[in-house]
Amino acid sequence: MTGAQRGEPAQVEAFPEPPRVPTPVYRPDGRLYRPRKLPEAMLLGYDEVEGVCVVRTHSVETARDLAMAALRRDFNAGEVWNLNNPRCEWGHWRPAGREPGERTWVRDETGLSGQAAVFFDVELS
Repeated sequence: MTGAQRGEPAQVEAFPEPPRVPTPVYRPDGRLYRPRKLPEAMLLGYDEVEGVCVVRTHSVETARDLAMAALRRDFNAGEVWNLNNPRCEWGHWRPAGREPGERTWVRDETGLSGQAAVFFDVELS
């Protein structure tokens, strides 16, 4: 006789959320790039959003979800954003300009060093 048949409350087993583990990406020379941190999205542009960069992944689907979440978090959630022209790149963030915290993306054309990143152009509909 089960607990439900005896009048005991049924135990519901919740499905645990799968662990968020960084996804490895293969470099052009076949070596494996294993990010140590989870992917994150950064908005690009000074006065208005011109694009979104999602580092530590080359998965366009994952990057698109993170980019949309960043746009909804920082701007009006009711606005409709279009993410166009996804580009997978390798490179490094480097200090740029005279202002503290100002950084620029330096592409590595060979893909042999640097982080994986997906860039999107952003348009407000």
